[in-house]
Formats: sequence, C-alpha cells, structure tokens
Amino acid sequence: MKLLAWPLVAALVASSGAAVADGPAPAQVVLSCEAVYETVLLTALDNERIQLDTASLTWRSDFRGQATSQGRCERR
Repeated sequence: MKLLAWPLVAALVASSGAAVADGPAPAQVVLSCEAVYETVLLTALDNERIQLDTASLTWRSDFRGQATSQGRCERR
C-alpha cells in the first residue's frame, strides 16, 4: 500500500497546480500513509520457513522438511 500512496500524492500535486495556473498558489496538502499488510506474513531465516498469521494469532515453522512446529501467539 505504501508504494501506491506516492503516485497518488504526485497526481494530487500535479492536478492542483494545473487547475489554478493563473490564480493564487495552491494550498499545501499533507498526507500520512501507513503500510497495510495481509494477515499472513512469511519469512525465512537460516533455512527455516516461518509463517505468522496475525488474524488467528498462530505461527508455523518448517526446518528444511526435517522438523515442523506450530503454536499460538499473544498480543502484548
């Protein structure tokens, strides 16, 4: 989502400048944008694949297909 916010800001600035070319200077617009992640995060560290599900607060781990594990997470 963060990557999509910058073109939007550029489009707003470009369109506001074109609309008031002969008039007063356009007002400054400041947007604050946050990254929004899907509910499942996947990562890998030292050949271990880790899946975090933020919706169900659970995790799963797989180490090269040799060992697997899963558990619950707590929000603090």
